[in-house]
Amino acid sequence: MHIKDRIIGKNYPTYIIAEIGINHNGDFILAKQMIDEAKRCGVDCVKFQKRHLESIYKAEVLENPHLHSIGLGVYIPILKKVEFTIEQHYDLKCYCESIGLDYLCTPFDIKSANELEKMGVDVYKIGSVDMTNFELIKQVASFNKPMIISTGMSRWEDIVSLDYFMNHKTICDYMFLHCVSTYPVDFKDCNLNMIKTLLNLGRPVGYSGHERGIEISICAAVMGASIIERHFTLDRTMAGPDHAASLETTGLKKLVEHIKAYELAKGDGVKRITRGEQIVKESLGRNPIEYEKETKNVLGC
Repeated sequence: MHIKDRIIGKNYPTYIIAEIGINHNGDFILAKQMIDEAKRCGVDCVKFQKRHLESIYKAEVLENPHLHSIGLGVYIPILKKVEFTIEQHYDLKCYCESIGLDYLCTPFDIKSANELEKMGVDVYKIGSVDMTNFELIKQVASFNKPMIISTGMSRWEDIVSLDYFMNHKTICDYMFLHCVSTYPVDFKDCNLNMIKTLLNLGRPVGYSGHERGIEISICAAVMGASIIERHFTLDRTMAGPDHAASLETTGLKKLVEHIKAYELAKGDGVKRITRGEQIVKESLGRNPIEYEKETKNVLGC
């Protein structure tokens, strides 16, 4: 898969996304500060979220969310507070591009998707909650832009159905991210072997992690995830639903460094003697002429 000029897939560098999401808490200045910090950490992309709440929830729910469920009573007031305008998103996109970062956004409804398309985004993210929202996916697919699709809260049958739809009914490029949608997720529930299962579909696979720490995400890269996405915050103690499962600057920077170290270390699987080994061999090894004679005698050559 291609994201702008980057090739995403096996034997190519891991594409690392810092998911700012709504961790800016509705503060536009803080959002730009987070972009700057993500850039210093060495990520390739920062991601935001866009919602038109009236398209997602009924008016009665928006007016009195606490009457419908405890979760909505808590969550909807937060969403109202943190939502940026499309003009603000365009400013963020331009700012990202000015410092060499890709801008990515998750639309949660068709109106938001259409606004982002008018804005000229290069790639779309479909969140786990909308993996079976074929109306939204069909609309985004009509833009013929690459799509990254998270698979949290879904059954294998859902993934196979969507893979068939994307492969046979659209012409846009796409890939799945393995994801477990709890915040934070316990290590025992991460199920990283799903990365291998998803790879059997014949497309690149990524990992969207909500666990604490960086070890699991590094393992995901080693197991074949071509994209690593992690929530990012400047302070995990800030108010908001995603901060606790996010990486702070130090953790994100270490994640990038460790994944790049793995990519340097993994090699190509071809056995060869390095220059350093040759020097050691000449210094500590047996006399090469005598060694050759003995080898021929032993092997009968």
